[in-house]
Amino acid sequence: MSDKKFIAKRSLFSGICRGAGFFLSGMGVLSMCLVSVAWAREDSVAEEELATVVVTASRFQEQEGEALSATTVITQQTIRNKQLADLASLLRSEAGIEFDRMGGPGMVTSVFMRGSNANRVLVQLDGVPVTDGSVMGSAAILSQLQPDQIDRIEIVRGDISAVYGMGAAGGVIRIFTKRGEGRPSASLFAEYGSRDTSRLGARVSGQSDDTRFSLTASRSDTRGFSTMSSSENPMVNPDRDGNENVTVTGNVSCRFGADGELGMRLYLGDARYDYDIGGGPDEVNTGRNRQWIGAVYGKKRFSPDWLSALTLSRMDIGRKYETKYGIVRPSSEWNGMVFPLRDPNGKSDSRARTSLLQWHNDVVLSGDWTATAGVEAGHEEAESGKDGRSSVWNRDRYSLYGGISGKTGAHDWQVNVRYDRAGQADSAVSGYLGYGHALTPVWKLVGNISTSFLVPTLYQQYNPVYGNRDLKAEKTRAAEVGVQYASAETRVRLTAFSWFTRDLIDFDSALHYVNVGKARNRGLEMVLHTVLAGMDVNTSLTVQQPEDVSAETVLARRARRLGTFNVSKTSGRWYAGGNVQYTGERVDGSHRLPAYWLASLDVRCRISREVSVYGRIENLFDKDYETVYGYNQPGRGIYVGVDLTM
Repeated sequence: MSDKKFIAKRSLFSGICRGAGFFLSGMGVLSMCLVSVAWAREDSVAEEELATVVVTASRFQEQEGEALSATTVITQQTIRNKQLADLASLLRSEAGIEFDRMGGPGMVTSVFMRGSNANRVLVQLDGVPVTDGSVMGSAAILSQLQPDQIDRIEIVRGDISAVYGMGAAGGVIRIFTKRGEGRPSASLFAEYGSRDTSRLGARVSGQSDDTRFSLTASRSDTRGFSTMSSSENPMVNPDRDGNENVTVTGNVSCRFGADGELGMRLYLGDARYDYDIGGGPDEVNTGRNRQWIGAVYGKKRFSPDWLSALTLSRMDIGRKYETKYGIVRPSSEWNGMVFPLRDPNGKSDSRARTSLLQWHNDVVLSGDWTATAGVEAGHEEAESGKDGRSSVWNRDRYSLYGGISGKTGAHDWQVNVRYDRAGQADSAVSGYLGYGHALTPVWKLVGNISTSFLVPTLYQQYNPVYGNRDLKAEKTRAAEVGVQYASAETRVRLTAFSWFTRDLIDFDSALHYVNVGKARNRGLEMVLHTVLAGMDVNTSLTVQQPEDVSAETVLARRARRLGTFNVSKTSGRWYAGGNVQYTGERVDGSHRLPAYWLASLDVRCRISREVSVYGRIENLFDKDYETVYGYNQPGRGIYVGVDLTM
């Protein structure tokens, strides 16, 4: 069946029905996995979860259920209980999020949200954007930052560019690292599991008078597996492709007076890994990613109604790749692509540097109305080279934004406008208008419309091999409407969303970046959080139609149906949870990637106030699946660990 027929024959309604069936099946599978767990008493953290404060959707502090955009918070408690090995595994259990990864944890990772590609999902670390202009615009931090270093994660699905700038047309992922609080303390954790995988971490933190500090270091190491499938590409060296990753996060802050704060933050990441590209049975590929992000900031409340914050940050990302062959290899063809003559050795590297100044202000106007305004100025520099030859590109970026949010009776309003300029030619105004209407104390109608634009990354535009200097900026229109229900123990949100993009930037079969004439996505999204039989339940279902309208094909590596089901229970000293994920069929070039199910289980026991032990099983049923054609993903993994707090 052609892609055109594939789109024509699959209606949104049939997708909903099929997705619901898959979803209910997953619930049944997970329930069977958890039925053997016995509970002494029924504790629930539902009220705590529902009271989580978020700032992402509007930049104003508000309860999660009050946000006009679809918002999810992953709390510190959730992160600690699951104790997952990488950030991607933590995020992929949330609504509307997909990943493609060329191998296991630590390999190149890209995120999709509501069908938008990696360039359109903005990732921030403590308020600093962390996209990499030297490669494909992805956030290297997704494959390097360890979950044990994270305090919480706030996720907004949908176009929020007018609030946070270019790169947020698909949504924003805001990551907040741990800060010091309470009396000084230290903690350690150690973990070992499948594929000779080990993780070690340590943290010191605390608060003394007006000073807060936190320093966390983590190291992970694994023998891994062959990242590329030898059954789909016979030119693969079937060796183990392991990786080693070291990350450090730190922050210190000091309050001055009754309403001021000065602080600094630091992130360091160093990853070494092996990978495959299908160059031959004697091929050995190694890579190294090094990244650091530093920021100094100051906050001051100049009046009871005016809070101002100034942040100066610097990000530096370096990547190195080396390929070695035992013999000189002739040109070869695979998957419709011709690979040129291979030298016995080859090296390539890239580097990206970004300096950014952010000035942000919140002003309480009157009653329930608040205004925000700010300025951003930055400089980007990217370098890419191979075998001693390199190219360097740079540009300046400027932004000016403002917004207002408030209530009038049962009506909620949010308006944001932003002007962005990148380089000498690309500039545009983005807008956001959100509205909510409280029908009853528990029922609410919500909706928003928005516009945005996104300029090509320096890599996409100027790389001598893959770049395209004629790339145009993407322009997007988006809208969503939904209804939500929120009570003490239950929160449900059903959202219909749509976005339409002209000149979407994508990767073609000839390994060049091009503008897709027109692309769009339409879909339905359901998110549920409730308590059943004393268990905390979080589930989601997304049905969508991500299309290249000009070519009448499905956008690459995007599933039409996604589902998640998470259940957990805390009883006394025990915690246990499980997760089921469903990803539907996708296309990758001329190939179809089959649908797949993933299930996982995790358990934790607090032996004493200072000691906890935990374990988890990933890919419980040892499913074979692909997120990128020709690249393997991890099979079943069993891991055990211990936490110590002093």
